[in-house]
Amino acid sequence: MIVCADDFGLADDIDSAILDLAERGGITAVSCMVALDRFDGVAFQQLLQRGDRVDIGLHLTLTECPPVHTVSGVESLLQPTGVFHSMGELLRRGLRGSLNADDVAREIRAQYDRFIQLAGRSPDYVDSHLHCHQFPGVREGVLKFLDTLDPETGPYIRNSAMSLRKIVRQRVSPLKCLGIGLFGNQFRRALLKRGWKTNSGFAGIYAYDGHRAYAGYLERFVACMESRNGILMTHPGVTEAWRKMEYRTLRDAGCLRGHINRFGK
Repeated sequence: MIVCADDFGLADDIDSAILDLAERGGITAVSCMVALDRFDGVAFQQLLQRGDRVDIGLHLTLTECPPVHTVSGVESLLQPTGVFHSMGELLRRGLRGSLNADDVAREIRAQYDRFIQLAGRSPDYVDSHLHCHQFPGVREGVLKFLDTLDPETGPYIRNSAMSLRKIVRQRVSPLKCLGIGLFGNQFRRALLKRGWKTNSGFAGIYAYDGHRAYAGYLERFVACMESRNGILMTHPGVTEAWRKMEYRTLRDAGCLRGHINRFGK
């Protein structure tokens, strides 16, 4: 099972928690928000030094921040202020068919190239903040971008597909899992059809205001994971209460021992 820490680059406390878990061997993948102006190159270099222990991926950021690509090339993704739409508005526009797949592909290329510029290599995998890469309209742009890469040598791509049977068995936030899993199922089918490497299994979704129960949730996530290439999504940090709970739990989680590996390994 891949234990993936999201949101590297979002805040200093998140970066420090993730670096600590990577050092301890408590995570095996880290998703990096290189699109953010505050992305810390120093912390990123520290993470890259741990590249023999963790997969380092691109966490596409397509909501409520400025684009990496020039504004003139991604208009359908932007508010009048020049920043990306909120998650809700992005989803609504995608459902209405108001997003331009070429705009999406151009922005993804820009973020992908920025990762390469900062890291000196391509990412091990690609996913996104708030699972936006799987939304209707956005998904088509992601696939268009992927068509420019070779599936044999390119990164693996994360999906959030979950079966109804797994959601019922897991007993954690079933309605939220159904909504996120719906887009994940559609996206996973499209990836497999094109020959892309992707995870077979996903977990980590819960209502964050119920974070006090996270230790119990984590045990269920591990028990219900489908395969070694399943991904457990986590959000460690030390400032927000829910992130702090995840960090402390992951740091000492006995249920993870013997269950952690990197993708394909």
